[in-house]
Formats: sequence, structure tokens, C-alpha cells
Amino acid sequence: MVADDWSPLLEDLATRHRAAEAMGGPDRLAQLAERRRLDVRTRIDRLVDAGSFVEYGVLVGSVPRGALPPAPADAFVMGHATVAGRPVVVGAADPTVMGGSVGPGTIAKRRRLIELAQLIGAPVVWLLDGPGRRTQHPNDATPGAVDELRDLAALASTSTVVAAVLGPVAGHDALVVGCANHVVMTRSASVFAAGPPLVRATLGLEVTAGELGGPEVHPGGFVNHVAEDEVAALAHIRAHLAGLGPTSAPHPAATSRPGARAVLPADPGRGYDLDALLATLADAGSWCRDGEAGCALVTGTLEVGGVELAVVASDPSVGDGRIDVPAAEGARRRFERAADTSTPVLVLADTTGPAIGPEAERSGTVPAVARLLRAANDHPGPILAVVVRRAHGDVPSVLGFGSTGRVLVSLALPGARLGPLPAETASAAVARPADVAALVEHTEFGGAVDAADRLTVDRVVDPDAVRAELDAALRRWGGVRG
Repeated sequence: MVADDWSPLLEDLATRHRAAEAMGGPDRLAQLAERRRLDVRTRIDRLVDAGSFVEYGVLVGSVPRGALPPAPADAFVMGHATVAGRPVVVGAADPTVMGGSVGPGTIAKRRRLIELAQLIGAPVVWLLDGPGRRTQHPNDATPGAVDELRDLAALASTSTVVAAVLGPVAGHDALVVGCANHVVMTRSASVFAAGPPLVRATLGLEVTAGELGGPEVHPGGFVNHVAEDEVAALAHIRAHLAGLGPTSAPHPAATSRPGARAVLPADPGRGYDLDALLATLADAGSWCRDGEAGCALVTGTLEVGGVELAVVASDPSVGDGRIDVPAAEGARRRFERAADTSTPVLVLADTTGPAIGPEAERSGTVPAVARLLRAANDHPGPILAVVVRRAHGDVPSVLGFGSTGRVLVSLALPGARLGPLPAETASAAVARPADVAALVEHTEFGGAVDAADRLTVDRVVDPDAVRAELDAALRRWGGVRG
């Protein structure tokens, strides 16, 4: 690969996106169309304002796990958008992928959806069409499913939660419907604790889906509106959200700037100018560095679309970006100053973690990094994170973009490497043979994709798109808060 040529990585990323966006493939999409039903992406397009949907977790399910084939988007498409100008968070089951069932990746995305709705303060719309939890081996239990329902119930007590039942919905997803405070069903849809096959096997009763859980079966108040078809149901949701009252005017989109590819080589062995990289993300002339150069974590402020952000950014030209005491203390102070006004913090990660060695231990690196971790995780405002090249070990937690509940968006650039340790270090640490080390290194090369598959990051993006991605996330947040 030519040092500055991003084309191979970007072509690979585009291929993975096309696979996810193909849903269950032409045959299953044709079967859905024959039943006069919309596919999941058309449903979202019909619901939200044109061009406003930003998908999170598109690569979840894209990496084969054991005998299981890839599952595009893990049968659940989610992200943020606007409806009639109002920021919303949307999650939609895909009945063409594993029947729209709920697997581990689905649960991770649903919990991220709820977290994002809480952070933005926006309504949530669920478009449901599936049988509930996925059938799988008992050792592959769906972690977080109970927590998802608990979190959703708590969200519904303070926010608008809309559920659309667009097909047969059973089990786990029936409880999602029950947690919503506004429910719309199509006339042909159904919702039940268990579907006809299980009722037949358990109770010996022969019933159709409509007889068991059609709109007319449920007690008054459970279903707020019955629509003739999916198009009418989605139009009803748009009208319902528009009727919630005015929302703050969103910030205008940020002006375009020269992209990051111009200053960031694709070859991870080549260095780059951190100030120049930050300047490609910032409004013109707004990047202001704290203090002098020479620290492995650079801090300062910049603006994106007129919104001020505090900055904590790895500088790999200083000690390979390893976090020593001065770096940790400077970053901690920047997080604490930002906390006073709940200012959003932009984190750029390119480090393998804390400084190591006898001198690092004697200087107090571990307690200093722990103080940074506490400050980052106590920050009350949004955190926006970009993994530029490396974020190994506990770096996401230390820099505040682990599971804190305050992450507005987390991005990784193609080819970025995430994982417990760099491949070559991990292999040496456990004395792996060379052939196994080569396999680990190969897996690490695709670390960004693997991280996106596990929803460790929300999106893997073209470096030239990072500014626009940050701006889109800030406009959703700012569109609620004004």
C-alpha cells in the first residue's frame, strides 16, 4: 500500500457497508415485497427527514463468529435522525436477517440506542417486526437483555418512546412494546408473549397470529392507533412526533474544510502533525492549544460548527503517545475545566496506554492515570471520540469513551488497531508461536472493523468525513438544547 494512499482501506470499508445495507439479500427482499411490506431501510427513510439518518453500528454482525455466518447489521438498524426537524433516535428490526430476531449484537445496539436517547434527550422510535430473542446455544446467552428492558422502562418514564408493530412481534420485543408510551400497529400485525407454534406445543391450541395478538385482541389503552398499512403507520408516527411541540432550532451545518487525509498518512508507520490534523476538524482558526508542545496528551479547545469543544488528543510523536504523569495530569485538568460548564470533550486516541518501566512506576504513572480515568468518566457533558490509529488496553476507559453513558459518538479510522494489547506485544507476552502471532496480527490489522462489529466504536469512517460526523452528532445534541 502506498504510504499516503487510503484507497485499499476505504474500498474495503465500502464493500462492508454495501454488504450490511444489502440486508437479507435479493431473495428475501423480494419475498417481503411480494407481501406488500417495506424493507427496514425503506421504513426508516419513510419515517425520518430526507438525508438526516446517521446509522450507528452498521458493521455489527459483519464478522463471522465460529460457525455463524455474518448477519447484516445483526438484524437491527439504528441511529439518530430528525423527524419534522426534531432530533430522534430510531431502531428498526430487519425481518430479512434471521427473521428480525434479537441476538447479542442487537442487544448491544439497543442499549446504545437508549443511551444515546438519554444523552440527546430525544424521543425514541422502535420499528418492530420479529420473534424476540434469537435461538442459540445456551453458552451463547444474550448478555444485557434484562438490562435493556430495565433501561427502556426507565427511559419511558421521562421520555417519549414510540413503538410501531409492523409484523409478528413476540417474547422480548413484546415487552419492548409494553414499555412504550405510544403504540401504533398495522391492521395485519400481531404482538404476543409467545406465538402460535409455542401456544400449540404448550397448550394444544390452534390459533392464528391475528387471533392471538392482533390489534383488536389487546385491552383498551395498549394500542393507541391502528393503521391500515406500514406507510400509514409511519405517517402517523411523524404526525405524533410533530405534535409534541416546538424544539430548539438546530445548529446550522458546519462549513466544509480540507479533509484529514491531506495530513494523515494511511501508512501507520509514518508520523503526522497533530496540530494540522486538529485544524482539519476545527472551524477555521479555532484550534487553540494549551501550553507548549512536548506532552503525549495535547489539550486545548476548538469549535465545530460554532460549538466549542475541549480537546484531549494523543500525540504519538512524544514518547509514542504513552501516557505519563504530565500527560495524565494535563488531560485531567482539561476534563475538570470542561466539567464546570458541561462542555463537550473531543478525544483523539493514538496510544497503546500508560507509560511503562521502572521510571514510570516510580514517578506515579498508575495513580496519575487513574485520576485521569475518574475525571474523564465523571465528566457530565458529551464526549466525542476518534481512534486515529491505536487505542489498546484500557485506553477507551482512561480517555472517557468506554461505557460511560456520555459518549455522543465514537469513531475509528480504517486500519485503526484496538484490542487488549498490540498484536506483537500480546504474542510475546503469552509466548505464542510465530504462526499464531501472524494470525493475531492479521486480526489486529482489521481491528477497527472488529471493534465496530462489537460496537466498541459506533462507526468506522473515512478520515475526510470525521469533521462532518462530529458536526452531525453535535447538531443532534444542540438541536435539543439550543
